[in-house]
Amino acid sequence: MLEIKYQARNVPINQCFEYLSGNTGLTVRTIHNSKGKNYDCTVLSSSLMDSTSLGYIDSKTILPNGKNLKLFKDKEGIVVSRNGYAGTMSYLKPGLYTLTDHAYILYKSVGLKYDIDLNWFILEYQNDIRKKFLTTQSGNQTFTITKFMKQFKIDIPTIEFQKELSQKYRIIEKEIQAIKEQRDKIIEFNLENITGYKMIDVPLFSMFKPHQGNAIFTKKNINNNGWKGNIPVISSNTDNNGILDYVDIKYVKEKDYVKTPCLTWSVDGYAGKLFARNIEPDPIGFVANNHCGILNPIIDIKNIYFPYLVYNLQPQFFKNAKNDANKKLGNNQMNDIIVSIPVTDSGDYDLNAQIEIANKYQSVEKLKSQLLSKIDELLDIEIDFM
Repeated sequence: MLEIKYQARNVPINQCFEYLSGNTGLTVRTIHNSKGKNYDCTVLSSSLMDSTSLGYIDSKTILPNGKNLKLFKDKEGIVVSRNGYAGTMSYLKPGLYTLTDHAYILYKSVGLKYDIDLNWFILEYQNDIRKKFLTTQSGNQTFTITKFMKQFKIDIPTIEFQKELSQKYRIIEKEIQAIKEQRDKIIEFNLENITGYKMIDVPLFSMFKPHQGNAIFTKKNINNNGWKGNIPVISSNTDNNGILDYVDIKYVKEKDYVKTPCLTWSVDGYAGKLFARNIEPDPIGFVANNHCGILNPIIDIKNIYFPYLVYNLQPQFFKNAKNDANKKLGNNQMNDIIVSIPVTDSGDYDLNAQIEIANKYQSVEKLKSQLLSKIDELLDIEIDFM
């Protein structure tokens, strides 16, 4: 076994690193409402999927609380997720960054007397840190940075050893990245040009009327005002079928309560993600906040199969959302969206054909899910070089 030489051992982490906490009040909504002309600053947040970037904002933006953005610029660092994939670390090359209060940035202390390669630090200590400094090991995890800064200690090998280890890992990381790229291709894959059906193209807005939900339905309002109930509140998140919380029907106005079959989409966050709603027998209905858009039918829906519409429209919704730097999909970005729908010889919408096509899509989605599960198992393997 290779003998490891050390610069120092059992060094308190607070002698090596400082940290920058996030901006209270910096949210997706703040980013989208930013009036600045220069989207020069990357907004970091908790690690969701493969990226910690939430979007871009003018670095001179003033927050709703009247404060300037906290900025991290022109030096390398490590972004650490406070929640979400809590404790997950990603290397930051020098640039201009700010962050929400869902993340922290670790950076080397001024006057640090040890040489530390940040990529090595992540490789060597991330798993150990996540095991020791999460408030829970499953569900609603939070990384406790104050406890970490007070208690954690590290052994620091020579910088030559750190760089050698990092170099070896880069070879593996390159292969991991190739696997992730294949994973992304699987996620984005959609059936196209299904033949054997008579199809027509119909403008989306000739079938549906769009509107966004009510901003009043937030977790804070529901919890602070005692509104808890059993009516789902839909937001832009895609976990748990898009459900943010539940509200009591007595606090819901008639105009906000949706109980008829419809489509919803995520306005921001995972912008463009579609769901079919209220298609089960006797649905309980839902309300939506302003991060969720609703497509209410303005036609007879007896020959409409909503799961088919989700499969057919999803690629267009994602494509249109990508046109916005901060991944937002509002009504004005949907004017050109077209529904390709099968019809009978008499020109009526063909319900049976929609079901057949949707089943084909569903089979592909099932296969994609199985492949992605296997890939995720592969990516979750921990590598120990020591």
